[in-house]
Amino acid sequence: MFSDPTKNKNKNHSKKGSKGNGALRRQLGAVEISNSKDKPRSMIVLLPEMRKSSDTGNVEPVVWQPWHEKEEMLACWHAGHFEHMSFWENKKPQYDEDLGAYTLDFDGRVTMASSKNFLMVSSHDIRGSVGVRFGRVEDSQFVMDVSWPCSPLQAMGVALASVLTKTTG
Repeated sequence: MFSDPTKNKNKNHSKKGSKGNGALRRQLGAVEISNSKDKPRSMIVLLPEMRKSSDTGNVEPVVWQPWHEKEEMLACWHAGHFEHMSFWENKKPQYDEDLGAYTLDFDGRVTMASSKNFLMVSSHDIRGSVGVRFGRVEDSQFVMDVSWPCSPLQAMGVALASVLTKTTG
C-alpha cells in the first residue's frame, strides 16, 4: 500500500480500532507481486477509480481513506469487494525460443534485461495503452514513463515495489 500523508482531511479525528495516531491517510494505490521459480513474476496494481466530480466536473480519483486494515485496497480486493477500484497488471512477457528468455517490447526505452522491468496495463484492456513503463537502462539506472490516469507519485510507488521485491530463484 502507498498513501499520501499530506492529504489527511481531519487530523484530530480518531476512531476506536484504527491504527496509528488516528489521522486518516488517503490511500493512493496498492501493489501485490507474486514470484515463481518457473515463470515470470506477476503484479497486480489497484488504484482508486476515476470519476467525474459533481462539484467541479473534472475527472478525479475516488478518495480512498480506510479506517481499518480490512478497508484498505488489498484487503477489499482479497475479500472480493471491487467497488471504486481500477485494476492494473504487468503485461505478460512472451518466451523467445531463440534467446531462451522471456521478452517484452519496451519501444527502445529499456536496454537491459531485468526481472524488475514491467509494463503496467489496465486489466480491462491488456492490449491497450501502457500506464507505466519501467525498466533498467544501466546497472543501477532505471527509466520510468507514466501516462494518465496514473500519477507520477503512484507510478513511483509501483516502481519502488518492483525494485524492492526480491525475485524467487
